Amino acid sequence: MHFFSIRTKLISVLSLILLSGFFITNVISYRASKKQIHSSIVENSLPLARDNVYSEIQRDLTRPIFVSSLMANDTFLKDWVTGGEKQVRQIIRYLTEIQEKYGFFSSFFVSDITHNYYHYKGILKQIHPDDSHDVWYYDFKNKNIDYDLDVDTNEAEQNHLTIFINHRLTTENGRFLGVVGVGLDFDRVASLLDDYKARYSRNIYMVSPDGVIQIHTDKSKILTTSIFTLPGLKNIALAILAAKNEPAFFEYDDAGGNHILLTSRFVEELGWYLLVEQDETLALKSIQTTFVQN
Repeated sequence: MHFFSIRTKLISVLSLILLSGFFITNVISYRASKKQIHSSIVENSLPLARDNVYSEIQRDLTRPIFVSSLMANDTFLKDWVTGGEKQVRQIIRYLTEIQEKYGFFSSFFVSDITHNYYHYKGILKQIHPDDSHDVWYYDFKNKNIDYDLDVDTNEAEQNHLTIFINHRLTTENGRFLGVVGVGLDFDRVASLLDDYKARYSRNIYMVSPDGVIQIHTDKSKILTTSIFTLPGLKNIALAILAAKNEPAFFEYDDAGGNHILLTSRFVEELGWYLLVEQDETLALKSIQTTFVQN
């Protein structure tokens, strides 16, 4: 009986050692896999997705910037304005050709002389500093920049959300004549982000230098949400906006407790920050399931 008791205890101890060893081996394996996945996301997949999206955004959004620059340097437009804006049908035809040729949602010119807002459909209105829809013009006029991007409602298109590319029109000696530019249908731009999101399995959006979301697949966040107010993200918002000279990487926990890996890159042509996020919690689910099963 004494021999069997010792044998039973020995088997129990050996079993415990084997089970403990197997458990420890699984824990070590899980941690190694977790570290490997984290490194792979941070060093490879997330930067690659960011740079691919950055290149595609440059291709899709810098084209209208280029066209608005051509408009701002068009001698016909300058001569027409300095000549007294006499034949309105000429400017309407000009804007219509720009809109149709490049497939933009809108094309426009706002004169600083007559205050007329010329649209490819005709004269939309006369701007006035007391009109809340016209604040953008006076703000842009007071800025010492050639162009900027502005997300706003489009009065000429039933207040449809539009991304405007505004460009200064000046004479050769620098006299300010007005603002010329084109508008992009926001739904089209949002569909590009949806496409990027599906293709790269990442959350992708853009924010202005003050942290306000400018482009997002969730329209309710556009111009209404700042990264300074989002749980977790607000703790690193300043660091994100400070990383302007080169791409940067950050981590934070969102309101749902998910660990988010984020990389950012400043798009100089647009003046906005590109943010690309990946939920590490989702990426680790497969190895967590394997760990539990083992």
